[in-house]
Amino acid sequence: MSIDLNHPLRKKTPKRKSFYSQIISRLGLFLLFCTFIVGLSIYILISHAFVGTISEMIPYSVIREIAPIPLTIPLNIEDKQSPSKRDNNTVCNQLKNDSSQHDGQIQNDISGKTVVNKPTRSTSIDSLPTIEERLILGLSKKELLAKNKVGREDTEVPAMDKNFCSNASGARIAIVVSGLGISQTGTQRAINLLPANITLAFASNGNSLDRWMKEAKKKGQEAILQIPMQAFDESYNEDDSYTLKVTQTVQQLLNRLRYSLRRGTGYFGVMNYRGAMLLSNKESAEVIFKEFAKRGLLFFDDGSSPRNLTRVLAPKLNLPYMVADLYLDDQVDRDKIREKLKGLEEIARTTGQAIGVAVAFDESIEVISQWLQQEHVRDVSVVPLSCLAKLSSPSS
Repeated sequence: MSIDLNHPLRKKTPKRKSFYSQIISRLGLFLLFCTFIVGLSIYILISHAFVGTISEMIPYSVIREIAPIPLTIPLNIEDKQSPSKRDNNTVCNQLKNDSSQHDGQIQNDISGKTVVNKPTRSTSIDSLPTIEERLILGLSKKELLAKNKVGREDTEVPAMDKNFCSNASGARIAIVVSGLGISQTGTQRAINLLPANITLAFASNGNSLDRWMKEAKKKGQEAILQIPMQAFDESYNEDDSYTLKVTQTVQQLLNRLRYSLRRGTGYFGVMNYRGAMLLSNKESAEVIFKEFAKRGLLFFDDGSSPRNLTRVLAPKLNLPYMVADLYLDDQVDRDKIREKLKGLEEIARTTGQAIGVAVAFDESIEVISQWLQQEHVRDVSVVPLSCLAKLSSPSS
């Protein structure tokens, strides 16, 4: 019997795979790899969608801008005052100097009683008018509707119930919660948790603004529109269809502004988002202020930049305006927000009224809701922003 030496013990050597078999196996591996990549991409997209409601709010966090400009002359208020506790590093030293100069000064009033003059308030960010100028009634519904042609041209602008304003006594505080419409869940939460005496600011680059504004109106909450404007740290190359910029021509600026104004209905005023560069530029600021005045809108300056020309230009253009006194959540910390609310109370007691601004962060909504229910002192009334509105004139 012969033995085949090529196949000892009857074991056959495996045949080499054919060329087509190799191609098919490699193609299978490639398809498996592609399937893995597609699955991973879908997972990442889904994960991003879930966290989007948080990440979308990040652009609306606020960094207050400090400018090295001279301090304005301190206010002299002829009533008993308590010093302001505004948290502003740029005026800290000036406040100390004012305190040392004014503390202890004693004068006799008309009745012959001795009165101690307490320190007056001095700040480069909010050089407030006198008490007589600031203690004013809110515009009546008839007056506000007669002056306003807002958003879409055929839209009436609802004013707050006049009783809300007339029933308030003592010092008054208005709080504006901004950045609504960016996060759907955050917007719904703010509308549900905040009462009717809190003013809501909806971002013009948000989503479903008509729906949200109508829902807020059903709850009795008043609304303003928040429009993004160019800041000093913003690149000239960055662009979107909403931000108002100093490099735009008058017509470009108006076209972009009117586009934002048409995105919502039922608001009585406009608020800036950032915008230190635009609002400090006389030509650009005049263009948008004239448009606001033409439509009967109030302009609310968030007070984040001392360079803004709102107080200078608005009276000349017969534009109703207000300027915020404090940003309540420039530090998103519950304890810090509570401290700012206490500071807002002190400003209201000193000047007769005060305005605070917050972003619709969960922490801010929670603390403000608690403060409204439990913590705010009874000698301070919380009212909608429209209750503090006045028609500015060149003499004011």
